[in-house]
Amino acid sequence: MRGSAGIVRPMVAVQRSSTVSWAQCGLVVVVGLPVAVVLFMIFWPSDYG
Repeated sequence: MRGSAGIVRPMVAVQRSSTVSWAQCGLVVVVGLPVAVVLFMIFWPSDYG
């Protein structure tokens, strides 16, 4: 589970810092959005013919 470790570490770093900058928010969006889309495509019940 190397992928999960790579995602958890930045989250811990963000939680440790008291102030969250716009760059960190942007990074979370850029990383989280594709992951959410992939999970949505995998788990959403659809018929691919």
